[in-house]
Order: sequence, then C-alpha cells, then structure tokens
Amino acid sequence: MNEAAPGTLVAAIDRLRIRFLDQYNAQHAQLIQLGLQLGEAGDDRDRTQQAKHILHRVAGTAGTLGLKRLGQAATRGEERLHQILGQDSIDNNAARRAIVAFLEVSADFVTA
Repeated sequence: MNEAAPGTLVAAIDRLRIRFLDQYNAQHAQLIQLGLQLGEAGDDRDRTQQAKHILHRVAGTAGTLGLKRLGQAATRGEERLHQILGQDSIDNNAARRAIVAFLEVSADFVTA
C-alpha cells in the first residue's frame, strides 16, 4: 500500500479547503437566489429540493475539509428541508427560514 506522509496529506487537504472556499461563493449565491425565488411557483418543491441538494454537498465537503461549523449548519439546513419536503405541501416560508439560517453561518465563509 502506498501511504502518503502525514505532512503531505495535511498540505493536500489545506489546498482542497482553499479551492473549495474560493469556489464557495457561487453556491452561497445560488442558495440566496433559491431562497428569494421560493413561493413564486406556489408549492415550490423543485427549488426546495435544489437547495437541499446544495446543502447536502456543502455538508459533506465542508465536513471532510475540517470546516466543522459550515458543515454542521449545512446538515441542519438539509435535515430541515428534508422534513419540509416530506409534507404534503411545501411550506415556502419554513423552507426560506431554513435557507436563511444556513446563509447566516455561510456568510462567514464567503470571500470578497
């Protein structure tokens, strides 16, 4: 088995973290847009599902890269949207609140 030296692995994770954060602004902006659009189509299951999918990806990536606070916030948002999607009709206001709660944490990770 080819094992990388611990320092090499840490450096690689650091590079991945930097690259993730450099590209993260687009995901943050997409969630803002989805939150603003919620309710335009009545029962907005598609937009809520899109937001849940983004939060799922952020939760996994952030957790893997050691961005614990971002990952935990994304997990909470994803779980809340999962609950909302399980209802007969989408509560757009509740979905928007879940997205906004995540975005409040997420804003600390957005670069100017």
